[in-house]
Amino acid sequence: MKLDELVVEYIDSYLVLQGKAYNTRRCYRTDLRRFEEYCDESNHGMPAIEEIERSDVEGFLHAQLRDGIAQNTVRRRAFVIKAFLGWAAEECHCEDVGQRVPVPKYKEIFPYCPTEDDVKDILANCHDPVARAIIGTLFYTGLRVGELCALKLGDVDLGKGTLAVRDGKGGKDRLLPLNDRVRGILDDYLHNVRPTVGTDRFFATRTGKLSTVWAGRLIKREKERQNIDSPLTPHSLRHVFATHLYRKGVDLRKLQKLLGHSSLQTLEVYVHLSTDDLLEAVNLLS
Repeated sequence: MKLDELVVEYIDSYLVLQGKAYNTRRCYRTDLRRFEEYCDESNHGMPAIEEIERSDVEGFLHAQLRDGIAQNTVRRRAFVIKAFLGWAAEECHCEDVGQRVPVPKYKEIFPYCPTEDDVKDILANCHDPVARAIIGTLFYTGLRVGELCALKLGDVDLGKGTLAVRDGKGGKDRLLPLNDRVRGILDDYLHNVRPTVGTDRFFATRTGKLSTVWAGRLIKREKERQNIDSPLTPHSLRHVFATHLYRKGVDLRKLQKLLGHSSLQTLEVYVHLSTDDLLEAVNLLS
């Protein structure tokens, strides 16, 4: 079977049966399509899966690094390709040529993390009430933007002060408590801002549900309107949530549950510790 045909079967059949979320499958599709294009060009035509060699995988990864693709992105693509080739080897009874391919080392990068006061100032000066609701919800809950956009009216119980995340990353559900500030933000949005439309999504537009692209665009517009120089994204707000709760004494296990991470290792990327934080830690021994 041709490589591109097998990729379609892997994503649309195997990954679906594995319960992989739509966004995960979309990322796999994008990464594997780049690998397909490389193999198609280097082999002067789309090769069959049996014709893929270890040199194809290594050549693709080297080309990505040479083209300036971020090391951690290439690392992720390496794992996606290796997972696909491992599955293909079992399905097609061929050699798993990706098994012994080395992957780039993880490069520790701490994305920009605005301060808690920064975000509070942004909320106080928000011109767009929808942007304010989105920024406030992400800041006070640590939700992924995809989880925010997927919220349904029945998932938010303002009376009990809870928010249910259904089918989050990895297909996991979780129940989050809401503090008084975010309850006020959500209540105001629901009763004074949300348009009357025929969708059960909590965050909606006049034409239906709110998309992740549109949510990001609203935050970007507010950032530009307030002349904020530093980057501000849905993901950076998730980092603020984790970092500042950690600095206030919330242990990693609790943060892991709030953020919906399957491992503490993944969570480490979200916790930004400054030199002052580390100095405070060693001073506890004095």
